Amino acid sequence: MLNFTTLASKLMHGIIASILLISNALSAQTYDANQKRVSFGGAGVTISNKVGTNGKTAGDLVLYENVITIGGQKIDALIKNITLTNVKTFGEFDATTSASASGQNDSFFSPQFDFSGSGSWKFNITFIKNGTFSATTKTGTAVSLINVVLNTYDIDGNGSTGSNQFNEFGELKKYELGSGTNITASYNSTSGLTKFRSNVNSNSTTILADAHRVRVYFDTLSSIDFIVGAEAAGLAYFFLDFSVGPAFSTACNLALSTDNATNPSCAGTSTGSISLTTSGGTTPYTYSWSGPSNTKTTEDVTSIPAGSHTITVTDNNSCKQVKTITLTDPAAPIITGSATACIGNTITLTGSGTANTSSPWTSSN
Repeated sequence: MLNFTTLASKLMHGIIASILLISNALSAQTYDANQKRVSFGGAGVTISNKVGTNGKTAGDLVLYENVITIGGQKIDALIKNITLTNVKTFGEFDATTSASASGQNDSFFSPQFDFSGSGSWKFNITFIKNGTFSATTKTGTAVSLINVVLNTYDIDGNGSTGSNQFNEFGELKKYELGSGTNITASYNSTSGLTKFRSNVNSNSTTILADAHRVRVYFDTLSSIDFIVGAEAAGLAYFFLDFSVGPAFSTACNLALSTDNATNPSCAGTSTGSISLTTSGGTTPYTYSWSGPSNTKTTEDVTSIPAGSHTITVTDNNSCKQVKTITLTDPAAPIITGSATACIGNTITLTGSGTANTSSPWTSSN
């Protein structure tokens, strides 16, 4: 008599487990912004507090109605306050004027702070259909916007030692920096976002100055996290303009797109791959990857394991583009069943997992 304590079978062809794939029928509808302005203030935009009284406390939620109209459909935006770090005073959640700087526009999203030390604010912007916000769920019918452009201005300092300011966000397709830029781009592995940091701590009184400006292009925006901050105490003003913005002399216009990202075929193996396309900038390009078992220097990589893989592309003018792609292992197969059987009897097993996964049979006498 054989007591089968561990049983596994090859999950393919005639012995394939039934896997139920559930799709989200309420997936976000997509609208093409066509690089038109998304306004966080000004004529036609209504602003109201939905959680909290002024947006300045973690957890607060502010609704901006009619930030853009696309094909007759009005779009709203929800801004959620996520975390505050070393904020002495949250001066303005969204300032409409600035006495100390020129170039302000009511359509900008313009938070203002006085930090008590190295500080930051993390917030989220989510786009929904106009009029669908629910006071119960604190959200609305999700939408995705494609072809959105963001200019973030005045990334400088306040004149104090170490007061260099920064912005962080993800989901970007490419970015541009002006000639004579004072900004450096890098990938922040802690936040998982691309960081744009001022190289100087001096203050510029011209908001739109090219040296302190980044232009970012997004393929798709539905819900996105932002971080704004400074590395030392004092005043810090930020100006996010969701539009093409004024013309400037472009020094860095590298673009990096993902053609294909293939997950490992089996958990724990190095069988994944990533293929990319680099464009813009000035050739030749150099490539530097970082990630688990991945220090390669080619545009495309193969034979890599699951995990977050970050590539930094540098062109001949030292302009950089940073992108992170995450590969995941397939689920390991699960076999359930334990039985005592006599020779000639049949045992039925229940299995789930990925096709083409195999494991040896084991038994105890």
